[in-house]
Amino acid sequence: MQVIEQSKIQLADLLINNLNNALFIGIDPHKFKHHVMVTNRNQDVLKELEIANNHSDINLLIQEILKIKVRYSFNNIIIGIEGYHGNGEFITNKLQEHFSLIYEVPVSRTSSYRKTNVYREKTDRIDSLGVINSLTQHLTELSVITKNSNTSLPLILNDLVMTRQRFVRQRISVKNSIHHLMQHIDPEYVLKIKTFNTKKSWKLTNTLCKQILKSNLPLEINNRAKLTIRNIKYLIQVEENISDLEKEIKDILESSKYMYLIDSYKGIGYVTLAEILSLIYDIDRFANPEKFCKYCGIAPISFSSGNSKKFHSNKFGVRELRTIFHTIAVVRVRRCPEDKEYYERHIARGKTKKQALILLMRKNALTVYALLRKKQAYVTPVLGSN
Repeated sequence: MQVIEQSKIQLADLLINNLNNALFIGIDPHKFKHHVMVTNRNQDVLKELEIANNHSDINLLIQEILKIKVRYSFNNIIIGIEGYHGNGEFITNKLQEHFSLIYEVPVSRTSSYRKTNVYREKTDRIDSLGVINSLTQHLTELSVITKNSNTSLPLILNDLVMTRQRFVRQRISVKNSIHHLMQHIDPEYVLKIKTFNTKKSWKLTNTLCKQILKSNLPLEINNRAKLTIRNIKYLIQVEENISDLEKEIKDILESSKYMYLIDSYKGIGYVTLAEILSLIYDIDRFANPEKFCKYCGIAPISFSSGNSKKFHSNKFGVRELRTIFHTIAVVRVRRCPEDKEYYERHIARGKTKKQALILLMRKNALTVYALLRKKQAYVTPVLGSN
């Protein structure tokens, strides 16, 4: 909390004294190297660097930034890193030892900046300039990266969630492969078992394929039966890995300070909460609920001209978070009377189903933000009787 409060004070001073005397650093991180652009408020390039992702090169970058600050008499240094969660984690930790104003720039913002280019080029230099553009034009909308963002819990959850997602994608691929093979073996059987989602369907399919191998059928049919048996065996292993990871996630969250949220708020289970925490890292880096909603891609964008004023969907947030809150909204409409009443009330006022669902997503995002900030359990409201 101390770091973010210090950042708020410094940012307030910057806004008062204007940002013209600030040095802007835009970093496009990669696995083995990073592209760095150094500019002033007018986006005039003062230095362009390409550094390796190691201690020595990052230390040289820090020295170079400090030299430029002294040479041009800048008062403040503002750093932006695209993405940050993945390839930018190591360089962020090093930079936080010397600088406090480090902001995360969502990938969607740099992607939008690229689309403004006439030739729609995709280069590290353009991405770095996109980070600079976000810092100079949309600084108040970005979230600061605090030292609490790199605590062990969100980092562990991030690794577990990403590993689980890989296994989930493998599960979908293997099931599609089984369906494809069985469709060529026996189309009528596929009509009986439309989805291979249960252990019973795996067992029946496995038994059928073993019977095929014992019978005198064409070679291609036998080969497909062998592949199906192999895929079912692999699918069982994938399911076991997913179950083990989910159990590990559950054990970690049960012993953490976030357990209260799972028990109180329908629609957020262990995996969903782990996904949210792995994407936001530290709720305190969002100064207000509006910033959090913008980060999630739920806050509307205003388009006005004269007497005309319209709002459009925000596509500049983190897509994964937007998807999570969409799922939460769908679940709560079905299972929670208060959310169903909220959803139906907006439809009765003339909103479309899509608009009403987005409003419910925003309501859930605001609620989750408040619960995480206040560290309180959710209390289900009592609906009035008609």
